[in-house]
Amino acid sequence: MSKKLLARPAALALIAANFIPLWGVIFQGWDTANIVHLYWAENVAFGLVTLLRILTNRYPGTGLSGKMFLGAFFTVHYGFFCFGHAMFVFGSAFDMPGLGSSGEHALLFLETHWYVVAGFFLSHLISFFLNYHGKGEASRLKPGEVMFLPYRRIFILHFTIIFGGMAVLALGNSASLVAVLVVAKTIGDLILHLREHRGVEASEH
Repeated sequence: MSKKLLARPAALALIAANFIPLWGVIFQGWDTANIVHLYWAENVAFGLVTLLRILTNRYPGTGLSGKMFLGAFFTVHYGFFCFGHAMFVFGSAFDMPGLGSSGEHALLFLETHWYVVAGFFLSHLISFFLNYHGKGEASRLKPGEVMFLPYRRIFILHFTIIFGGMAVLALGNSASLVAVLVVAKTIGDLILHLREHRGVEASEH
């Protein structure tokens, strides 16, 4: 893992945004369900930034109509994916009573803790300006490649929810176990972020 890339503002912003939930677990008593709701909201935030990446892509030979079509396709496809994910996260997941009450509880939590979601969105926006446009990724990546970036991060989230979340529920929803869940997701996010932007570092030598 490159120390130079790790110290970049975008990587530091990603770490900071991910550690806000850790603060919530340790000092505010957030549980597994709260964390998963926040991670679902992060998926939506990353999807919005990805749409911006598609529409502002500068890969040679890419026209506006092509980017508009791909952006619309991504919005529908990723939107349905997030909707299906929400049915699970806000419904029967983690022994919640049902879609209605748990959904209302989740939305209230997200509304009250909007600053966490804003932190996730800001961290991805920093990478959008500093790496995607500032370092020329918008000219090196095809719009189709950009479109698939969120799905890689969703894999990490699903791994965290399915294996980590089930382990926490089986062993007890204690703060220490939920904190381990948050740290594991943060490490996975960071590794994927560094791999995605490794070409930026290489191009500067």
